Amino acid sequence: MDKTVETEKRVVVEGRWDGNILPGRVEELNRELIVRPGAHITGGVFGRLVQVEGPVEIERAVYASEELEVIAKGDTRFHSSIGSRNVVYVRGADGRVLIAGDVCGKNIRLENCAIRGSVHGTEVRLERCLVLGAVHGTDFVELRDTVALMVYGQRLVFNERCALVLPYAQATVSCEILSPVSLLGFPADDNVLTSDDIVFDNNGVSHLSAGRRLTDLARTREHLANLKGFMSRVALQEMLGSSSSQIPYARKQLPHEVSQWIDSGVIQGEAVASE
Repeated sequence: MDKTVETEKRVVVEGRWDGNILPGRVEELNRELIVRPGAHITGGVFGRLVQVEGPVEIERAVYASEELEVIAKGDTRFHSSIGSRNVVYVRGADGRVLIAGDVCGKNIRLENCAIRGSVHGTEVRLERCLVLGAVHGTDFVELRDTVALMVYGQRLVFNERCALVLPYAQATVSCEILSPVSLLGFPADDNVLTSDDIVFDNNGVSHLSAGRRLTDLARTREHLANLKGFMSRVALQEMLGSSSSQIPYARKQLPHEVSQWIDSGVIQGEAVASE
């Protein structure tokens, strides 16, 4: 039963909502938006406080002027970018979240998310996430049990079970590696980064890189080309549909940490079919 309610102060969505949920008057700029389990919104949404409890599907961008909270129950799918001027918090429960765009905010904390774009914030904390783009925290980034393309920030902290797709991270102030960082798909003798792989430039910037140890350049180029093909197909799937299948990649050569998200259905569709 559809129990959707809309007032000047609050919008509660249960069931299907066709189109956008946007303020039409000044009085509606500060209203709360609550999206209940099972909702499907075909447009974008805006609110001062936005709370989403999965399983939910939202087809356009989601933005909160103050705070965006997602409770990850079931499979929650955002088919575009999400963000907030202040807080973005995805709280892990018994579900997974797929974000088909970027995540932007001041204070970002994400749990159990697959993100096709990048993450941009002032303070960023990720746990059990897959980020096919870059992670950028202007002040602080902390990763735990997370895979990312690459990482930038003032202060970086890598906890256990972290991995990078590209062999590079940069910190302008400090870089802590509390557990070795894996390099996905690289040869076994070159597939981890430790504190010994941090080098400093003349400005004191820390560069975490395997460049001094990657000797099999042909294999490295092949690995990066395959990942580029895969990520291009994922990124272009919704824009090009079946045309994206013309971008080649070899599924069997993808890192296990990426393949398991495909196998679980979080990253889905013809754009990531096995070849």
